[in-house]
Amino acid sequence: MGRLPSEGSANWLRKNLTDLQDLQGRALYSLAPEDFQDIFDISSSFRDCGAPPTTFGKALHFFLPETVMLWDQAIVRNTYKLPSDPESFVSYQRFGWKLLHHVTRGKTVKVLRQLERDHARSIGYFEPMTMILDHLAFSPKLSARAVAALGGSSQAFSDDLSW
Repeated sequence: MGRLPSEGSANWLRKNLTDLQDLQGRALYSLAPEDFQDIFDISSSFRDCGAPPTTFGKALHFFLPETVMLWDQAIVRNTYKLPSDPESFVSYQRFGWKLLHHVTRGKTVKVLRQLERDHARSIGYFEPMTMILDHLAFSPKLSARAVAALGGSSQAFSDDLSW
């Protein structure tokens, strides 16, 4: 993971601490449209400090593991053919949000908790839903099915959150 100069990282943290605290502990599924703007602002300010895309994606997942999906070049951006800018980072987060809402249509959020428990039982340790969604990118067939289920790439990664 790339590093920010210590003075730059302290300034970055001061500037973004309130937004990070507001998002902390919130599940991706439960985010509101304005929360995605906060994620955009945080990731943009990280980039403006010189952090490369994979660094801000990993750092934000570290700070907000239940809220933000990972963002690496080799798997995520290449699989979904996404640029490496903060706008695309946020569109990927909205994609995860949409996919979770698609899966739970007509059901309660309990179905997601059960999926997390079943996944933990099968692999032997707990991973938040954001990590489970990240695993889709490792399978071309599953990632393509997820995108298709949301109406194709332009719809899956759009700003539209009307579900």
